[in-house]
Amino acid sequence: PLHSPPGQVICPLNATAPYAPRFTDQATLVAVANTRTPKAGDLVSVDVFMTNAVNGLQGYQLHLGVSGGRHGSMELVNIAINDREDFVYSGLPFVDAYNVKTHQMLADHDEGAVATKANAYLATFTYRVSPDASGTFVIDVLGHGAGKPENRTFLFGPINQGMVELVGAKPAVVVVTSGRAQGVR
Repeated sequence: PLHSPPGQVICPLNATAPYAPRFTDQATLVAVANTRTPKAGDLVSVDVFMTNAVNGLQGYQLHLGVSGGRHGSMELVNIAINDREDFVYSGLPFVDAYNVKTHQMLADHDEGAVATKANAYLATFTYRVSPDASGTFVIDVLGHGAGKPENRTFLFGPINQGMVELVGAKPAVVVVTSGRAQGVR
């Protein structure tokens, strides 16, 4: 196991060398809802993709959050990795873990880092729109903003070599109006 010197942590936020993370690559994520105009009570699936290819991805943790809406909410009811050809570790062994309560999941290719293709699928987060929901809801990947330790999305490269820097994320946006669908951008 990793041990930090007494009184220090291995990788504090906004750290300087030698404790700052070393980045081996950069990535941008996008959240895509299966509908932009759900009705109250509907299930909305949000797929997360890595838009660019990276040279080495060992694993990742995704942390999503919902904000906005005039009334009601969007409750996270499931997180899964679906069996798809565009999955980042398609055909490879991996381990995964999910925590619906904290809105997080983790996947790791335990045989080492792999080169990925652009637009690689990472996971699906499924939300239930509450019966009283209305307004514009934003489902965002939390972690692309600097200085926010509560946001826990990260990507890691080859073991002991560094992290894949998350340089941006595009949220999914859905609009619910009085239980009836209405368009959005």
